[in-house]
Amino acid sequence: VACVALLLTLGLQALWWQRVSLLQQTPEIAKYINSAGPTLQGLFASSATQALRVEGSGLQALDEHNLRVDLTLHNQLVLPARWPYLKVELLDPQGLVLASKSLSPSDYQLRDENAASQAPLIPGKKTVEVLAYLNLSTLNTQLPESAATGFRLELFDQGPSEQKSPS
Repeated sequence: VACVALLLTLGLQALWWQRVSLLQQTPEIAKYINSAGPTLQGLFASSATQALRVEGSGLQALDEHNLRVDLTLHNQLVLPARWPYLKVELLDPQGLVLASKSLSPSDYQLRDENAASQAPLIPGKKTVEVLAYLNLSTLNTQLPESAATGFRLELFDQGPSEQKSPS
């Protein structure tokens, strides 16, 4: 009986670890999960770096002290995806980093809506537009004298303080 219970437990654990890849192959169940409540979605959500692709981005100067980063994210998978953490690096004409800013989902917002952290997960096969606002005076004291002509963007699954450091 103990051996059967152990085998059953190991089988369930293997299914649990493979749940996302198994559900990728059954779109009917994935549609149900996408329309389910946040708790069920959270159980089957994919990480941002696995699921999301940046389809478009732009940098716009709002005034001499504020920039807006426009970003279009597409969830390539059929299951919901978690909101990413963003790292925005402002670049000079030579491509050197003038300043960088890490943004959590509570630091950026969906277009015409609230912060991404208050929104449900990104549904499977959906595209969302987000906006991030950067105040240049809080980034770097040298930045206002130097014009940022470009930017680089990275997506992360966790914020810098939550990432595990190598032991």
